[in-house]
Amino acid sequence: MVTGHSQGARATLELGKVLQGGAVPGMRTAALAPISGPYNMSYTLSVAVTNGIAFATAYLSYLVVAWNRLHHFYDSPSDAFLPPYDGMIETLFDNNHPPDEVLGALPQTLEELFTPAFLAELRAPRGALKAALERADSACSYRPDVPVQLFAASGDLDVPISNAERCQANLQQHGATVELIDLGLVDHSASANVALPLVLDVFDARR
Repeated sequence: MVTGHSQGARATLELGKVLQGGAVPGMRTAALAPISGPYNMSYTLSVAVTNGIAFATAYLSYLVVAWNRLHHFYDSPSDAFLPPYDGMIETLFDNNHPPDEVLGALPQTLEELFTPAFLAELRAPRGALKAALERADSACSYRPDVPVQLFAASGDLDVPISNAERCQANLQQHGATVELIDLGLVDHSASANVALPLVLDVFDARR
């Protein structure tokens, strides 16, 4: 039985997919209950680049720095980030800086953070970025062989509930049984606290 919050929500569905495909012989899923996830990364990016989410500069700089290590979007941070952020951005995301410190070091707008050329690419992905997004867009593009409960909060401004609504529709198009539970007017972090007792109820019912 698998759950996860935010990035872990997307990983929940991806893990369900690979286990269902036989990646670990003898192990299968009994329940999937992801919480407040950005399931389709192309859609998530399209919302973020219009400042349609809270903390857009933090999320997008984190995404670019992390994915650059896997997909090579830039040779030097100055290819993507404007001064003075090009000189500090990779250090900010070295796992040694708490969220408040990261947020305090970043500007309020994407135009202050990214070079015009790289921001244009974020708004109209191509090349390595487009390929990476396409690889990451498939979390909800299969038919789980167990019922899925998606938990999301209508008050979440970091990962809007529309992510879960789109995932539900996509899974249903593949023939899955999916329930979407709205956790109400709570923020992104609080959505995990509200959801976890409900997830435990789901898991107990599956035993």
